[in-house]
Amino acid sequence: MAGRFFPLKAFCPKTGDTVEFRLTAETGEEVVKYGPKVRHHELLGGGLVDGQGSCVQDVLRSPSVIYGRIRQFQEGGSCYCGIPSASWTEEGSQCPPKPGMVYAVYINPRGEVYLWRWLRADKSNPNIPEDVSGMQVIQWQKH
Repeated sequence: MAGRFFPLKAFCPKTGDTVEFRLTAETGEEVVKYGPKVRHHELLGGGLVDGQGSCVQDVLRSPSVIYGRIRQFQEGGSCYCGIPSASWTEEGSQCPPKPGMVYAVYINPRGEVYLWRWLRADKSNPNIPEDVSGMQVIQWQKH
């Protein structure tokens, strides 16, 4: 199991090109084993190959904002936030994005995706989470 991972393409704020992050097999297996199932659907979307409808892949590829200094124990990590093309139910049904919410994908300093979830959007800017104290903006995308 050690060393296995799934590549996830993302926008690179330094070059404007693409960078590759990893989802370790261990993290993927934990999601499948312990759930909730909706996290699995948000990761895979309509399928692992194209990632269509994947909240995680949508936000990594086209973030509204990228934050650094996300948590003290993840110094050097980042958080990609944005509005994905869809959301998912626990049963695997695709729905429109959640109103008043922003999707966040967290990457550790080793380039590994370790957490993804919906956060309440800021009332003055619906493209960013409401409480970003302590985080530093790395890149702001204009949509």
